[in-house]
Amino acid sequence: MDDFDFRYVDIHEEGISKADLEKTVGKPVHTVPQIFIDKHHIGGCNEFESHARQQQWL
Repeated sequence: MDDFDFRYVDIHEEGISKADLEKTVGKPVHTVPQIFIDKHHIGGCNEFESHARQQQWL
């Protein structure tokens, strides 16, 4: 993936609370990081790994 780009957001530095993050993703958040691709919520690391395998990135 040569065109891969990402943006890291530190929720503490940005003043984003857990409640704010839960509101954005539409469900309870128990872990970080929470991963988004093109503004689409994927989930945590386990969900991202599953998504990456489905996309045959891994």
